[in-house]
Amino acid sequence: MGKMCQRCILDSSKEGELCDRCRSYDDFLRSFNQKEIALNIKKILRELQLKSKKGKYDIAVAFSGGKDSSYLLYVLKKYYRLNILAISVLHPLVGDLARKNMKKVTDKLGIDWLGYEIDNDMYKKIMTYALLNSHKYEESFHPCSVCTYLQMTVIYNLTASKKIPFLATALDKSQALRGIIYGKDLEKNIQRLFSLKSVFGAFKKVFGNKYDNTVYDLRYFEKFSTPDIIEPFFITSLKSPLEIRKKLNSLGILKMEDSDSKLTNCQATSLFNYYLFQNKDKKFYQKMISQEMKTGYKGYFLDSWNFKGEKSRQKHNLKWNNKNIKKAVEEMEKIIEFIANHSDFSKHYSYLKKKYVFLFCFVGEENFQQIIDFQSNMYYY
Repeated sequence: MGKMCQRCILDSSKEGELCDRCRSYDDFLRSFNQKEIALNIKKILRELQLKSKKGKYDIAVAFSGGKDSSYLLYVLKKYYRLNILAISVLHPLVGDLARKNMKKVTDKLGIDWLGYEIDNDMYKKIMTYALLNSHKYEESFHPCSVCTYLQMTVIYNLTASKKIPFLATALDKSQALRGIIYGKDLEKNIQRLFSLKSVFGAFKKVFGNKYDNTVYDLRYFEKFSTPDIIEPFFITSLKSPLEIRKKLNSLGILKMEDSDSKLTNCQATSLFNYYLFQNKDKKFYQKMISQEMKTGYKGYFLDSWNFKGEKSRQKHNLKWNNKNIKKAVEEMEKIIEFIANHSDFSKHYSYLKKKYVFLFCFVGEENFQQIIDFQSNMYYY
């Protein structure tokens, strides 16, 4: 049996060494100069600021209504004074809170907003196909990657068709790719960006040529000049999601309760994650947590567990370390299995609390309840 990785909770061949995923990530980081990229992003934004003309968009932003893209809009508007078009893809799994945030944030900042409604029948067909057939494809093909593909393809094509020179994404520091992807290099990066091989192939299999020459067609942008993609979170000084949420709250842009990713993100994620866990990867949840640990950027889980669970850990004399994080994730996996197999799970809260007392004490009661509430969404979908 493998030993635990020095950095995350996955197995390593030797105690005290990095796992394959962490080593690959370090190799990836060494392949480019992050400081140089940050300087180049600042240079691009300042040049846009100097060239900015009234009535013409300098940059488009992929806007989800969540904390990261809301903060990105604020930075580009406040510090660089750019003319921005915020573009959102609206599909059946975009929740009410995210939709309200889209209007609230863009109105507050005085930014133009384009909400593009996805063809619902098309969306349901391709997502159903992904749920039923993703096990036949490589690891990168699953419902979430299909949704990401659709959103980024539509937003990129809309940006190109409106002749906007840049598209900014709000990928956080655990998700960002290379900081800048120049339009001329898009062809060689496109498979990595959009999981092209699997998703585009599945899209064509389901629909044939029906959506060729539309914004759903990955090659549609070739009719226009090709925008460059930038990831400005390379230059932000904020270190965690909690810092971003506090900043947005202090600025009066989004209240803390309106910027929680568990509420603004796709509410069907609980179902999709469980499907992947059951059908494709029994280490899925461990890999998800390890992604945050690997990059040193506490995201969806660790930020909340660390902050809201601190008093509980002090009370029960539990340390915040990799061994305990892994134990907590393993208990979370068992709770998710229980919820999936017991539709009356709400009657068993006391049982779950006693059975998985380590997780309860390690993350705190609020996080423990949120895990159960979030996973219960799978029954709705």
